[in-house]
Amino acid sequence: LGAWLIVLAAISWALYGAFQKALLKNYTTNQINLILYLLPAIILIPWVKWNLFHHLGFYEWSLIIFMGFNTVIAYG
Repeated sequence: LGAWLIVLAAISWALYGAFQKALLKNYTTNQINLILYLLPAIILIPWVKWNLFHHLGFYEWSLIIFMGFNTVIAYG
């Protein structure tokens, strides 16, 4: 099973690279990043357990905000 997962990961990474290269002909890097982050976030919304966010403290919210800003700064 583990070997098959590695093969599947390699194939998916190769397809990801090929599709990204094709997308770069029509879209900017920022537009591609927006699609790659926003689309999965929208798709995964139905499985979010919103009530768990109420239990987060200041430290956890600070980390979430920091990681968000870090992503925006790193990818632009």
